[in-house]
Amino acid sequence: MSASYRPKKRTIVDLPDEDLSRLDAVAEEASVSRATVLREAVAEYVVRKNKVPAVAKPLAGFGALKGYYGDAQTYQDELRGEWG
Repeated sequence: MSASYRPKKRTIVDLPDEDLSRLDAVAEEASVSRATVLREAVAEYVVRKNKVPAVAKPLAGFGALKGYYGDAQTYQDELRGEWG
């Protein structure tokens, strides 16, 4: 078993047709599966709700970190607060 492999559990989620269509459009645009989009969405939701550190993701290019640190000014103020 590879070090990056993590066992997954299956779940069933009921979604309105409109949300399912949007989910499929996002998955198609990113060339990934519907399950991959859902896993990423749940991971981001949990991070935001619980304020836990996010799992590092590979950068997708320019602008990939937009919103990653939340509000830029707040993040900058927090970093400056560590200095003194």
